[in-house]
Amino acid sequence: GAPEAKAVPSACDAVAGNLVQNCGFETTGGWDQALSSASNDFGPHTGAAGGSVFWFDGDKYTQTISGLTIGETYNFSAWILDGYTSSAAMLAAIGSTSLFSASATDSWTEQTGSFIADSSSMVLSIGTINSGGGYGAVDDVSIVLASTPVPEPASAALLGLGLAGLASLRRRR
Repeated sequence: GAPEAKAVPSACDAVAGNLVQNCGFETTGGWDQALSSASNDFGPHTGAAGGSVFWFDGDKYTQTISGLTIGETYNFSAWILDGYTSSAAMLAAIGSTSLFSASATDSWTEQTGSFIADSSSMVLSIGTINSGGGYGAVDDVSIVLASTPVPEPASAALLGLGLAGLASLRRRR
């Protein structure tokens, strides 16, 4: 028999804690579509199937992001591309918070943003605006909890040494 084809994962699949389902548009699941038409006919940023393409002004994908902690900050990232020379304008928002609004370029460009969760589930939307019939593509979408800074090992060791010194001084008295 023929060997089984191996799926090529998108880079966003390897992002630890990514809350976005089907982040690389490798399958048809995870996203609700409000599209005039869409395809995957441009090369992907990463993965096998390619980013999803928006053909007309107002086209968008939405996804309910669950598992958010109210009051916590989350980081968003997506890669966008203008498939032709139309300078498609694209945007992303979660709830009422704008994550980015930018003109796509002729090479994959990362767009980032952050938001504070005001609910445990919020709707993410990504799409085109005022593109005048332009073609925009999106790939590798991620939403992750913003990390809390961890002290460097040397700083932690220095702090421990200082506390040990204070303890020994207290014992002497």
